[in-house]
Amino acid sequence: MDVESALIVLGRSRSNSEAITDLRNADFHGKNLAGMDLYRVRMSGANLTDVNLGRANLTSAVLRDAVMVSAGLAKTRLIGANLTGANLTGADLTGANLADADLSSADLRWHAGPSAEQIRKVAHTDTGTRF
Repeated sequence: MDVESALIVLGRSRSNSEAITDLRNADFHGKNLAGMDLYRVRMSGANLTDVNLGRANLTSAVLRDAVMVSAGLAKTRLIGANLTGANLTGADLTGANLADADLSSADLRWHAGPSAEQIRKVAHTDTGTRF
């Protein structure tokens, strides 16, 4: 499914329970996905640069190796999300819930929001995680 069709389906229903779950390698550059219910969605390798995901539900989402440079993730639920290897350089994580998220080898340089210490308290990180 192409990105525009996915956005139409997601926009029609605030819940993806019967809709889209596989958006691997999709290009959402600059799109507004604020408040969307993307529970358990698979977006590995997706381009989410400059995307507004504020207040979205990304609980248990798979975002491995996603490019999320300067993404707006303020107050986003990322509980249990897999962000292994994701590029979150310059992302706004203010108020984001990162409980049990996997940020192993993720790039969090120049992000806004919680400190490296705060993130380490709630999320999984490793020596490859860059702050």
